[in-house]
Amino acid sequence: MLAYANRKDAIESNPIDKTEVSESRSNHSTGDHDDFEPHPLTAVQLGALCAALRGELPGRDGQPLSAYPVYALMVEFMANTGLRASEVAGLEIADVTFAPTLAGQPPKASVRVNRTKRRSGGQWATGTPKSKRSAGRLVPLPGWLAVKLADYLANVHPSTDPAAPLWPSRADQSARAGQSAGQWRTALDWSVPVELGTFYRNAFAHALAAVGLPVTTPAKPARERRDGTTELATEAVAGVRLHDLRLTAYGIRQRWRGYRPVWAWCRFRDGWATRSPR
Repeated sequence: MLAYANRKDAIESNPIDKTEVSESRSNHSTGDHDDFEPHPLTAVQLGALCAALRGELPGRDGQPLSAYPVYALMVEFMANTGLRASEVAGLEIADVTFAPTLAGQPPKASVRVNRTKRRSGGQWATGTPKSKRSAGRLVPLPGWLAVKLADYLANVHPSTDPAAPLWPSRADQSARAGQSAGQWRTALDWSVPVELGTFYRNAFAHALAAVGLPVTTPAKPARERRDGTTELATEAVAGVRLHDLRLTAYGIRQRWRGYRPVWAWCRFRDGWATRSPR
């Protein structure tokens, strides 16, 4: 955030640049470049986005959006924990821990970040979080999110295998066989981790457009159509990315009271926050 403010001349210099943290930082996180425009979401924007993902709002064309209530909960989870995309894909059911509570009290929960998962070349690869300080960190959940997650695991998630992915992938064609058109569009595969690039293209981008938020799109060159007319070139759009949910979490956690600083959970490694104090 300080780096962005410095580039926009809101502050004369970034104090982090003069610390040992900055000098030792050789690798920058995704989005840490000169033309990166952050889009942390407000509470109202986040609520509207999740409503769109649940299919409660029409799309930009006025037609009903496909309903993904599981992914709406996942976005709320990402915007309140600050986990990286690969860490979210790497979560398993066993990584969620519910603390003992007295009868009648709401659940208390936390999630431990033990691994990352990335899909490359059609195969899933399991790795470790980005830094040693990130590995094994315990992220507490706000009470309302703990309630939602408890209901999700008890009544929505069909697997009882502790090693099952916490967040499922969209089902492939073979898994959708025999389903209706409506079921086919939103079918999930609970045995495979969510692939967040696919999620962005097929669900998140449509929800962003429905609520008037910018969608990240690449530049397109001019081309000639079959009818002889020319389609004009378009510039790239630096819209809301999944990484912005991590920045949203930073703002949300800053407003919490009685908790450790946000970077103790998020472990930012770029200009957005300093390292966890010892």
